[in-house]
Parts: sequence; structure tokens; C-alpha cells
Amino acid sequence: MKNKMMKKRTTFFLLGLLTFVAIIATGCPQGGGKVVPDPTPTPTPDLFSLVIEDVFTITGKGTAVTGRVASGVCKVGDKVHIVGFDKTLSATVTGLEMFHKTVEEVQKGDNCGMLVDIDKTELEKGMVVCTPDTLTNKKKFTANIYVLTKDEGGRSTPFRNYYRSQVTLYGTDITGHVTFDGEIMMPGSSGEVTILLAHSLALKDGQEFLIREGGKTIAKGTIKNILALDKFPNETAFLVTSTDNSFTSTVVTPGETFVPKSFAQLKTIKISLSGDGASIKYPTWTVVAGNNDTYFDTAHTEVTAINKSVSIYPLDTAESNFLTGDYGVKIECKDETGNSSISFFISAK
Repeated sequence: MKNKMMKKRTTFFLLGLLTFVAIIATGCPQGGGKVVPDPTPTPTPDLFSLVIEDVFTITGKGTAVTGRVASGVCKVGDKVHIVGFDKTLSATVTGLEMFHKTVEEVQKGDNCGMLVDIDKTELEKGMVVCTPDTLTNKKKFTANIYVLTKDEGGRSTPFRNYYRSQVTLYGTDITGHVTFDGEIMMPGSSGEVTILLAHSLALKDGQEFLIREGGKTIAKGTIKNILALDKFPNETAFLVTSTDNSFTSTVVTPGETFVPKSFAQLKTIKISLSGDGASIKYPTWTVVAGNNDTYFDTAHTEVTAINKSVSIYPLDTAESNFLTGDYGVKIECKDETGNSSISFFISAK
């Protein structure tokens, strides 16, 4: 009886051993089978980002920025980019500090100070320190917003299309133009808008922001989609008109010189975008004087022209100076990108 039991146990043991060997052989490359992948994926570390809340200089150490780590890990010696306000700066982290103690690394959720090899004058609150080549400057986007009611601390009246206000992103206020379908947006309503900022920041989809006016929040929003900037079409030209009908309207192409017949005509000039360029909503005009900038009122040398036109306001001066060609004026108009521009010249010569 005992012998039979021993034989059965031996048989089961051998069968189990053979099964185990077969399984090993199937999973082994040498056995001709496929390697079974590990079901647990290798975790990918978060990319580093920190919004600058303050910038100052530490005597003997250099420039320091402070803020809360939004994602990732940063170590002393890491290369970073600092993005925002139309800049992308390359820097090295030369030191890290938390609660007045030097540390070798910081991670998500840490409030820290960071030493960087960048001059303080190059940095501003609202810029983002990040892993190189992960964030870029953007300034135009669509967003979903909710307009606060008076009881919620907002406006008691609606605001109109082409509304200009302060947009708060990354803890800093930037002027923004707000456009939308329709004429007005009422307090208590929600809708989709397009916003163009005066300066670009390291924006991303899903980012929250505020629209503020006179020190109070009037709307809350979330970025839906980052947009490319419009550019001036090649057909764009300037339309020079008279505010008092002293001369016939004239179209001037970029780079061309327009010569008024008298100093009186110069004082009545009004310039607008002509052709397809007229569809561009927010050009910035710059009036640059020639030999003597005192001939022009400095308060009007740069105008953001929502109505796509600008007037020149020369100060009172002798007509003889104008007739002898003592100065000329360059009228320059930049598009949303701030990079490309078209211009023409007004001259007495």
C-alpha cells in the first residue's frame, strides 16, 4: 500500500516538474517563444515647472526667484528655460533653498527659492521656469468664461465686444482684448471668447485665469485652445485722409513717402489700414519723428488703434521748418506678433 502511494506521489511530482519546465521554455527566447512584457509601465517623470512669484538679488550669490513647484523635480546644476513676457531665456540652477536651508533638489508642491545665472532685470513675476523646450510663449487663445454678477463682486452692467481689460495669469496682470460673437456679455452669463494679450506668456490649454477691472474680478475663465497669431497680408496699405477735407484721400504703400503740400495739411492727417489689412483688429501704431522729436506730442506717439486708425498731433511750430524739410515722420504699424511691420514716411522733402 505504501509503495503504491509513493509511486503516485512520485508521478504527480514528475508531472508538475515537467509542466513547470514547459512553461519556462515557452517564455524563454532560447526556447523560441516570446518574452511576456511586464504589465507595470515604467513611470515617466513629470516635466519641471515653477511660476515665478518674486525676483530679487542675494548679495554675493546672484539672482534668486521664488515660487511653488507645479510639477516635476529640479536639482542643483539642472539646465532650465525661463519663459514669458515675449522671452525664452536659458539658465542653470546654481542653488536651491527651502525654509532657509540649502537643498539639493525640489519637487512638486515645494515652495522654494532658486538661484539662476540670469540678471534680475531680465526676469518678471509670471514667467515660468521649466524643463528646456517644453513651454513656449503664446498670447492669443479662445476660452470659456463666466461673467460674475454684481452680488458676486462683478459688474452691474454688461461689457461690449472688443472689451479691453486686465487678464490675470500666473499671478500677474496683463492687458488683454476680449472679443466674442454678439454685441454684449451680461453679468451672470457664460460664453466663449477670444483673448489677445499685450505680452506673451507660457500658456497652455486648460489653464485658469481671471478678467479684472478697477481692482475687482469681473469674470473667470479657462483656456480652451491656443491660437496662432494673425499677420499682415501683403496687400496691406495705408490710407491717408484729411480730417478737414484739405486734401484728397491717398493710398500709400509700405515704404513709400507721402509729402503733404503744407504744414496745415500735416496737422489734419489721419492714417488707416487699407485693403485686406483693415480686417486686423489690434494694430499698434508708432509715430517716429525725424530730426526733431519735439515737433510731436509724445502723448500720442504710440496708439493702440481698435478702430484701425491714428491721427498725428504735431505741436505748434514754425511753418518754415516744415517747408524746408527740417524733419520727416515714420508711421509704423505692427501686427499681433509684434515682429513684422509695415511703414511709410511723411516728409517735407
